[in-house]
Amino acid sequence: MESTSPRIFTAGDCTGIEGVIVAKEEGRLAATKICQELGYITQEEASCRYSSIRKKLRGLRKFEAALNNIFEIRRGLLGQITDDVIICRCEEVTAGEIRKVIAEGITNISAIKAVTRAGMGPCQGRMCEPIIADIISMETKQPIEEVGFYSPRPPIKPVPLGHIAKYNSA
Repeated sequence: MESTSPRIFTAGDCTGIEGVIVAKEEGRLAATKICQELGYITQEEASCRYSSIRKKLRGLRKFEAALNNIFEIRRGLLGQITDDVIICRCEEVTAGEIRKVIAEGITNISAIKAVTRAGMGPCQGRMCEPIIADIISMETKQPIEEVGFYSPRPPIKPVPLGHIAKYNSA
């Protein structure tokens, strides 16, 4: 869980949207490494902890993959989604809002994002982008490959220079 910068560890949604239980286990991995580096636990004790945490993470990720497969919206079902169905949960954008924008002539996925805010929430479109792309494809009769996807935009948060300087001077 250590980042490319020494002594900076990451866990949770900044490493990938996987939910609170996975984030907690990732935090335990990072904490174990930190405790080992600070000398609070031995390498042997850390290895034992790593093993049990990684085993739990593997199980959680298998379960997540199974859920994603079960609940994936199959292409043929998209035509049955009514206009009141929420497509972007983060910004509460409905299928009807997306279809209305498409009917008005806006068929570029990034333009739809700008107009409706679909994909601008905390998940950054990870959950709704494929569904929106499918709706555009169905409504415009474009192949899905031509619809495209959002331009990747990493979540950015300002960091005071003093914090960066503090870590670089150590």
